[in-house]
Amino acid sequence: MFSAMLLVMCPICAEPTKPSRMEQAVRLVSPVTGVFITMLESAECIGEEMIRGESEWAPASALTAIAMAEAAKAETAIVKNSDPTDPSEVTAEVAEILDKCEAVSREVKTSKVVVIQTVYNLVFETEAISEGVLYFESPEKRSIDLRSSEVPRGTRSSRIGKSGNPFRLERSRGESWMWLPDEIACGDCESKTFHRLQMTREIRETYSWGWLATLPPPFLFDLQSHQLRLDWKLSLLRTHKDGIILRAIPRATALKRRYSECWILVDDKTWCVTAVKCFDASGNLEVVYKLGTRTINESLSADCFDPTLKWQGYKEFKLD
Repeated sequence: MFSAMLLVMCPICAEPTKPSRMEQAVRLVSPVTGVFITMLESAECIGEEMIRGESEWAPASALTAIAMAEAAKAETAIVKNSDPTDPSEVTAEVAEILDKCEAVSREVKTSKVVVIQTVYNLVFETEAISEGVLYFESPEKRSIDLRSSEVPRGTRSSRIGKSGNPFRLERSRGESWMWLPDEIACGDCESKTFHRLQMTREIRETYSWGWLATLPPPFLFDLQSHQLRLDWKLSLLRTHKDGIILRAIPRATALKRRYSECWILVDDKTWCVTAVKCFDASGNLEVVYKLGTRTINESLSADCFDPTLKWQGYKEFKLD
């Protein structure tokens, strides 16, 4: 199995890019809330009541948060000036693989794909598994629903930690995201709340880090060869009984702050991505997505890309 093979392969040796101070602080709050604060500079909203857990990076006051927001502005300017404008060089073999994947993606107008997400915390040696569904509608509608799952008594992780003991299985947290042409939305099934952010051109251009931080997990939806080569350096990692494994090293500055690298398993018969493993830039997390049953080019339910329909009865969290 691909997931088992991924777990036994050696970790990368390159030192990941250290997250910025703003990113470190944003990680302490819920993903959407943290990004919204960054993008809208709502420094007054970053209070101790929003911090989850203890950390030396927790903002001590609104003034600290404002200073961090100013630092984020400066970092955004660096991102704009340093991102590559030419596609990365690839071998003829990799170019052919990408072209075949893109050709298959172009034929997909809608898709519904079963997904299993496994999150490994390398610091605390824990493993959390969620199951759910990916939805896609061409050209720019994407969503993911992941269900919270309990750990059956007596179940053990197959991954062994540095201590020589298996990772500890933990209950996963359900989450639901939508990425639409003009907004991003996230629902929390446990708190029965949801968040929305209208994506204007100004926000996209001014807050490039915040915008990229909310993008869908890479390689799970449509694949476009040119864009992939702009954002990633791609190479053939190895062939596998289940297909071909590509290695992707981020080139875009914002992506470097999220990932040190990703591995993509491509079925060499269907040219569809069947699994992705993402290595967090901090070196503390690894996230594996395994894609299962696909339903292609069939009608999707109306609530797939409509926050008010999907999260009926939820309280909408608004930023003034």
